[in-house]
Amino acid sequence: MRGPKFECQSGPRQISIVHCVHTVKGVARSLKTQLKVNVRRKTLANRVNSKKVTEAVFFRLMQYFAVCLFECNEADDFSPAKTLMTMCFTFFYEGPSPNGGEEKIFLYTYLRDQPIWQSLRFWNAAFFDAVQNERSRRPMPTSSDGKETVTDDRQFQANITFGQLGSFVCNMRSFGLSKELCLEFLRKQSTIANLNKDQVKLLRDNIDRVNDKT
Repeated sequence: MRGPKFECQSGPRQISIVHCVHTVKGVARSLKTQLKVNVRRKTLANRVNSKKVTEAVFFRLMQYFAVCLFECNEADDFSPAKTLMTMCFTFFYEGPSPNGGEEKIFLYTYLRDQPIWQSLRFWNAAFFDAVQNERSRRPMPTSSDGKETVTDDRQFQANITFGQLGSFVCNMRSFGLSKELCLEFLRKQSTIANLNKDQVKLLRDNIDRVNDKT
């Protein structure tokens, strides 16, 4: 089933992924006094530093994101989708709460039905990119470095993987992915990274604590 088409500026047409990504970036720039985004931070950190927008801007962003994510999925273009995934947990507006008062409503709550979230290929590629970006901030040890330096680097890399896995499985559950799919993702990535049993248990417990479609 093909995704929705939206009207954009001159009239209804299928929006290119480049045009959509540029439009999203343009919206962020025009609202930079209140929407300054750092997409390289971990998702949990972004939730702390989330950006409030007006309801009109919120739904405009939702429209652009929906088209971009659909095109990313069609083209197997996971890099921009990873950026948009992070931004889904950044932008929010304050809407009425069922219990009275107001609550923060984030973009991800309206974008859970995007097909790309159901693709383990996307999550594997996005996770690999996130880990590599974080690893690149520290020089790799060379053959001339001592054993202690090499051991320290291995621990550093394991900590990166552990932290990123915690963020990713939380995101996956927030998008409504099944516990089984999240556990399969965790099993694969933790095996590749050679995480210890205690780390894997903590991550599994984290998955268990998050209800479906939180």
